[in-house]
Amino acid sequence: MMKTITLSAWLLLSILLMGKWGHSLENLYIGTFYGVNVSSKGWSSKGVMPAVRMALDHVNRDRSILAGYILQEEWRDSKCDSAAAIKAMLDLVSKPPNKIMFTAPGCSPAAEPIAEAAPFWGAVQVGFSNTSPKLSDDSRFPLYSRICSSEALNNFAIVNLLKHFKWNRVAILVQQDHIFTKTKENLVALLTKNNISIVFMESFEEEHSHPVRHIKACHEGVTGRKYVWILPGWYSEKWWESKIGDTSCSGDDILLAAGNYLATRPLPLGDSKTPTISGKTAVELNDELLERSRKINYPANGFSSFAYDAIWSIALTLHQSSFALQARNKSLTNITYGDREAAELFRRILRNLTYIGMSGIVKFDRVGDRENTIEILQQQGDSRTVVGLCDKSSTMLNDSLFIWEGKIPADGVTNTTEPYEAPRIQTIMTLVTSSLGVLFSLGCLTLNILYRKHRIIKMSSPHFNSITAIGCLLCYIHVFLAVLGNSFVYGKGSRSVCVVRAYLIVVGFTLVFGGMLSKTWRVYKIFTNRRLKRQISGLSTSHLLLKILHGLLLDILVLVSWELVDPLQAKTIQMSDKITNLARESQVHPEEIQIQDGREHNSLGKKTFNSTSFGVSEIVQTVH
Repeated sequence: MMKTITLSAWLLLSILLMGKWGHSLENLYIGTFYGVNVSSKGWSSKGVMPAVRMALDHVNRDRSILAGYILQEEWRDSKCDSAAAIKAMLDLVSKPPNKIMFTAPGCSPAAEPIAEAAPFWGAVQVGFSNTSPKLSDDSRFPLYSRICSSEALNNFAIVNLLKHFKWNRVAILVQQDHIFTKTKENLVALLTKNNISIVFMESFEEEHSHPVRHIKACHEGVTGRKYVWILPGWYSEKWWESKIGDTSCSGDDILLAAGNYLATRPLPLGDSKTPTISGKTAVELNDELLERSRKINYPANGFSSFAYDAIWSIALTLHQSSFALQARNKSLTNITYGDREAAELFRRILRNLTYIGMSGIVKFDRVGDRENTIEILQQQGDSRTVVGLCDKSSTMLNDSLFIWEGKIPADGVTNTTEPYEAPRIQTIMTLVTSSLGVLFSLGCLTLNILYRKHRIIKMSSPHFNSITAIGCLLCYIHVFLAVLGNSFVYGKGSRSVCVVRAYLIVVGFTLVFGGMLSKTWRVYKIFTNRRLKRQISGLSTSHLLLKILHGLLLDILVLVSWELVDPLQAKTIQMSDKITNLARESQVHPEEIQIQDGREHNSLGKKTFNSTSFGVSEIVQTVH
């Protein structure tokens, strides 16, 4: 009996206390937006709704936050459309209850007009998935802050990634949308600042079309290890299997074209071991969120952790503001639209928050952007692997986690040069032939000297035979040196060798021509002399040798003058078109070092000189 009375008294006391506590709690409403009924051009943020509800539950359970208040939401469908978002905002502010703060619509196009008009109502907003760089303009959106990072921070990570792999040449494909256009402008400025060249840039109009689909890389041959794609990290898992976009490429073809593509996105979950503001770790919160989403059959959303932290940011802002408002004889429940003092207070406290949330450390900069970490991923097979992290102060990349087809891809075709080498068979045959010519000339010269008193040799003018043999020897040596200069045996260009070759060919020609002409001239004069009594003058060996000497002196004079006035210079000449090796991603330019006249654009100088020298020598010797 006593136990029954005691239990009844305890239940009565509990009911009274609960009734008192429940009566003392006041409702605080925040306005929230979700893109639910979106068109084919929009992005659905419906998947973050379980995260918002979970955050509200956790806030309301924590009696150290907003004691005496229950935080609730009034939501509207922004439809990922600017007009629908404005209509939804007007509906929220025109109907009770009063909303003290707001989240932003999930899509940037829907968030921008509301954020711009927010000062009219004194509506402080917290975005959770808006990445447009435009929203960083604090003068245009003074009451807007966001938990997710701007695409500008993704661009910062992309540039650091390019610098890490020494990729200095990039191409850019961007959809014709004002968000992506602004992102592109920011990226172009960063690339220019870091001396990274943009070799190609194009935009496309297809909505919701992935760039790999757009250029039809699978059909254009833009595949393989020579191409590295860097895509947005917010693409859904196995996006290549979706049927969006007009393409004849299959999912496997697109994945093959994308290869081991890279992606960047804000880090979705914080440290797995550090407790968050809710008292649970990020992993524990994520497990709870997945269970909630599974029960109501809601799709997963990559921005859920940011939506969770957005609610906590609002709750902490209101909690800290409540004390400042009390000092001003105000409370959270009597804040009205257009209260600029309260709006400025909320804005200042919000941007000075620092806490550990589900997505990591939550901290804002002076314009309300989140200073969070960017996650760098690589597609490896059917899944993406985290290969690095990047923030404004540092970039950490684990090279051992990257998977490449062979070595790390280069940023373009590498242009290299190598000395030109004539085909070996051709070189060997020419060297052998010129060597035989040298030996033959030496043999003739030797025989002519040894048998100079022989009747037949003596009748053939042995002096001129020797001169002719020496001239042939010099010409063959010239050929030998010319071939050797472009061969695999001797690959260096030498100015001295080329000058010697010039002397050899000129002097050799003069000796051959002079020796043959002198013999022929003397025989001609003897057999055409019909008056035997007439003395034949100028046909002695010494006289004819003197004529040859005059020709040699003239050659030497012209050669020395040429060397003094317009000396030969070594110049590198491209011998053929580019030879491309696709496997090595390189282009080889065969080059030959030639000796030419010093004057630029005077490539005919040497030919002109040789022709002039030979012609003058012939004329001089003939006249003599």
